Amino acid sequence: MTSKSAKSETTQRARKIVFVIFDQVKLLDIAGPLQVFSDARLADGGSAYDLVVASELGGAVATDSGMVLASQALSDVLDADVDTLLVAGGDPSVQLKATASLEACLYGVAPQDYRNGFGRGR
Repeated sequence: MTSKSAKSETTQRARKIVFVIFDQVKLLDIAGPLQVFSDARLADGGSAYDLVVASELGGAVATDSGMVLASQALSDVLDADVDTLLVAGGDPSVQLKATASLEACLYGVAPQDYRNGFGRGR
């Protein structure tokens, strides 16, 4: 029988979440979830999530409000350690154009068993 103290000593690890952004992404769709996951803590007080912001090519990405966000290239961050892949939303008329190549990129590099969520725009 496993003791309660042995269970509590089990090492927890931060889960890796990759937030995928693109030109003209809705700032709130990335900033809100990033803040919530950033505030989450493990029982030992450590960060519950390792958060990564990525885009198709990496680099600076302009949001719909004009704020520019730094990002890493998707090909550099999608690996076996990714627990969740979230694609932020945007204006549907812009999003369809902006994400055609991004969608192809995601299908090319993301294994089919990733948990994912896609923003739907407003």
